[in-house]
Amino acid sequence: GARALAAPARAAPRAGRRALECVALRVAGVEIPNNKKVPFSLRYIYGIGPTAADKIVGNTGVDPEARVKDLTEDEVTAIRGEVESGGDLIEGGLRRFN
Repeated sequence: GARALAAPARAAPRAGRRALECVALRVAGVEIPNNKKVPFSLRYIYGIGPTAADKIVGNTGVDPEARVKDLTEDEVTAIRGEVESGGDLIEGGLRRFN
């Protein structure tokens, strides 16, 4: 028999296409995963470890238990600003010295 399928909450994509969904957030040129808590996600950026990630979260006032996918636009902007304007070498700048 035919099964009834639940209608999606958002508009259905055209045939052959999937709905657009954000799977990662880009900070300092690196995509950090959406499904992890903020301090763990920040560690995907080369040069940011546990201590630096905790410092960034503390300076921005973001809840350390929040997941990246649940952040507001203001929180994302604050994290980006803190990471990119911080005095620490990260990503490309750090890789050049190694």
